[in-house]
Amino acid sequence: MTSQAHEFQYYFDEMKSIWGEMSEGRRIIPFCTPVIRNPKFLVISTNHSEHFAYKDPARSDEISDAFAMKIPTDCNSYIHHDHGFARGLQNLAGSAQAKYPEFKISQEWVGTNRCAIQTPDGGLDYLSGNPRFLDCQKRMDKLLKKFIADIKPKNVILSGLHASKLYYLGDLQHMHCKKVLFGKGSSETFNLIPLWNASYFPNARKSSERLLQAIEDGFCKF
Repeated sequence: MTSQAHEFQYYFDEMKSIWGEMSEGRRIIPFCTPVIRNPKFLVISTNHSEHFAYKDPARSDEISDAFAMKIPTDCNSYIHHDHGFARGLQNLAGSAQAKYPEFKISQEWVGTNRCAIQTPDGGLDYLSGNPRFLDCQKRMDKLLKKFIADIKPKNVILSGLHASKLYYLGDLQHMHCKKVLFGKGSSETFNLIPLWNASYFPNARKSSERLLQAIEDGFCKF
């Protein structure tokens, strides 16, 4: 599976433009994996932290700079880097493999965020007070839905409450996996799977149970 980065430069540029209005010098990272059409999974989380390499700030900066510069063509951060979110996703996949050995993270997993600005560990606490935030988020949400309709993933994992609000209201506990049309006039659907944030390990069991239930109920195709 090869990346088609040139086809998706529009989304990279648009994300840069949207969040550039309030980045205040912070990196804007649209994607942390190659982008392909019809991926098995599209993972959408909150935003990127500054820690792409465990206990190695210099390497983390190097990775961050590369992702902020262009869409990755080979490097998939869920596979090739050691950070909390990647470990959380790998643990999630591992929990499914006991029953479904073929469930594995691969280059057919695409990753992005509902907010493209990289922040320290506090996440959106650094950004949500900015008066431009809600407008930028609204424009990003519209772009993400257009992106989903374009690449047509089989499954979309929404990792965490902020990401889940792209499609849901309320709290995560009461959200349900479902099939969603790619757009008006489309007869094609994708599976929408709202989970707890993969970086927060205390909720790993709940995410694992929901994923397994999604598979059993026909809301996760792999």
